[in-house]
Amino acid sequence: MTVDGKQYFLAFQGNNVTVNGNVYQVSMCATGSDSSAAPTSGTDGATTPVTAQMPGVVLTVLVGEGDQISAGQNILVVETMKMQLYVAAPVSGTIAEMAVKPGDQIIIGQLLASLR
Repeated sequence: MTVDGKQYFLAFQGNNVTVNGNVYQVSMCATGSDSSAAPTSGTDGATTPVTAQMPGVVLTVLVGEGDQISAGQNILVVETMKMQLYVAAPVSGTIAEMAVKPGDQIIIGQLLASLR
């Protein structure tokens, strides 16, 4: 994989990914065009959690509580393995809670935001 002109060598085995010789535990989620499996925003007050898929540090929060967002819209930037990764909203809705702030260390599975 090449990111910003720098080449990274990746190897996947189960829940582990090796990046340039360093092993990280990750969780994978399927993506695709099957909209029946995609979460949807509801009007019943339920929230959709946005969780960390990799450990890292929050660099920038792009939205605030109460902001209206669209599915696929970037809501924050995380640095992980010396790469900047954008975290996108899985559904359209409103930011109910932003659970992290710039500088926070995050772990896999940690709540980053809740969408309503």
